[in-house]
Amino acid sequence: MTKKMKTALIFPGQGSYFPGILSECVQSYPTEFKKYIEEADQVAHRFFGTRISDFIASGDSAATQESKSISFEISQFAIFLIDYLHFQILKKEGIQSDIVLGHSFGEIAAFAAAEVISFETALRIVAQRTKILKNSKIQGTMMSFACDASKAQKLIEFSETSDAYASNFNSPNQTILSGKPEDLKKVAVAANAFGIVTTNLGTTYPFHCRLMEPAALIFQEALGKVEVQSQKIAVFSPVSLKFYDTSTELAEHLTRRLFVQQVQFSQTINQLYRLGVRTFIEVGGRKTLAGFVKDILKDVLKENDDILITSTHTQWKEAVAAYKKFGVPTLQTSPTSGASVSEFVLDKLSNSDLIAKAQEILTELGRRSLGTVVAAATVLEDYKPEVKVAAEPEDRKAPAVIVSVTAGGEKSLSKSWPNLQKKVLMIYQSMTEYPEEVLELDVDLEAELGLDSVKQTQILGKIQEEFSIPQQADFQIKNYNTIRKIIDMVSDSGSVATA
Repeated sequence: MTKKMKTALIFPGQGSYFPGILSECVQSYPTEFKKYIEEADQVAHRFFGTRISDFIASGDSAATQESKSISFEISQFAIFLIDYLHFQILKKEGIQSDIVLGHSFGEIAAFAAAEVISFETALRIVAQRTKILKNSKIQGTMMSFACDASKAQKLIEFSETSDAYASNFNSPNQTILSGKPEDLKKVAVAANAFGIVTTNLGTTYPFHCRLMEPAALIFQEALGKVEVQSQKIAVFSPVSLKFYDTSTELAEHLTRRLFVQQVQFSQTINQLYRLGVRTFIEVGGRKTLAGFVKDILKDVLKENDDILITSTHTQWKEAVAAYKKFGVPTLQTSPTSGASVSEFVLDKLSNSDLIAKAQEILTELGRRSLGTVVAAATVLEDYKPEVKVAAEPEDRKAPAVIVSVTAGGEKSLSKSWPNLQKKVLMIYQSMTEYPEEVLELDVDLEAELGLDSVKQTQILGKIQEEFSIPQQADFQIKNYNTIRKIIDMVSDSGSVATA
C-alpha cells in the first residue's frame, strides 16, 4: 500500500506584503471576500479609526505607497488578510492540506485557517498585537545574515555585543538576528569582514528575542482568554517544533511565539519532511518561504522528484484559469501511481516547452510582463525548463579584463558593458531560473519579477563574489532595483571577474 503523501500550507509573517496584491485579490473575488473585508473594517475602525476598504479602494499599489507610506496598522491587517484570503482561494479550488503552520506573525492566519479560532477572533488578535506594538517604547531592529545558525552565533560571540540575538533560523543560508541597532551593526561589520552578506530588514521591533518581553506581557493580559473552536487541520509550531495541543491556553501559546521565542523554520521543514510531507505551499503575498524550503531540502531534492514546493504569490486567479485552459493540472490533481511529479507534469503539457505555454497565456491575458506569467505558469515549481547558454569557442571568448589606473587615479576597464551585461544576466538566470527574455534590464526586480530583498541580497552576494566587489558599509539594496543599475554598479566598481 502506498503511503499517503501529506501537504503543508505555510503562512508567512512580517515582510511578506506585496504592493497591489490585496486589491487584486479582493477585486478578483468581490462577492466571496466582501464579508471578510467588512469584518476587517469593523475591527480596524474600532481599534484605530481606519478602514481596510479605503486602502483597497486607493489601489493598494506601489505608486500609492511611494507617495504615502502605509500605516503600521494597515500593513499588519494587510499581511494577515492576504494569508487568509489566499487560503480561501485554495479551498475554493479544492486544494486540501494536512498541516498548516505560520512563520512568526503568520501563526495567527494558520490558526484561523485551521479553524482553531474564528476569523473575527483572529482580526482581534492582530489588532491587539498591533496596538501594543505601536504604544510600546521598545527600540530595536532585525537583520538577515547569509549564513547558517552556527556561524551567526559565532559572529555574535566574536562581536562581544550585549543585545544581539539569533531569532529566526530560516535556512542553511539565512539566519535573522534581532536586537539593538548599534549591536547589530557591530555584528554586521564582523560578518562583512568574513564575506557574509547582511541586510537590514527595516523593522523597528526586535521580534523573537528577550527585548520583546515587556510587550509580550501586556499582550497576554490584553488578550485574555481566547475562545477556541473545534480544530479542522493540524497546526504545527515552528517555535515549539510540536503540533498545537488544543488543551493549551492559546493566549499563552501565541504570546511566547509571536514576541519572544526563536523561530526554528529550518528544523521545522526537516521534521515535516520526516513526517511524510511532500507538498509545501506558501500561502501569502510572496514566495520567500518557498525559497527557504527549497534551500533546506536541497539535498533531498537531488535524489527525489516527488516533492512539490510552490506558492500562491501573485496573479492567482489568472493562473488558475490558465492551468485549466492549457491543461496544466491544478494542485489537487495527483500523479498516477508510480509516476513522478516531473513526469506527470511533462505528460500533461504534452512534452511541450513550458515557456511557449507561458507565451500563449501571455497573449491570452494581454500581459505586458512575461515574468509575471512565467511565475504563474510554473506553480508546479519542481519542473523548470533548463536555460542553456551556448559555450563560446575558445578563440571568441572575451579577453581577460585589464584594470589600468589613469593619471588622475581613476580605474578604467578594457571590458565592454555588453560583456558585463552577459555575465550578470547569466548569474540572474542561474539563481532565478527565469529565461533570458524575462530578465529585461529595466524591469523592477521586486515589483515585476517578484524577487524580494532576501533573494536580491543572495544574488548580489554571488555578483560581489564573481567580480570581487568589496562590501560597502552604506550599501542599500533598494537603490539597485533593476539589473541595469546592478551592471552599472559593477562597471563603476572597476572590479575584475574571478572567472
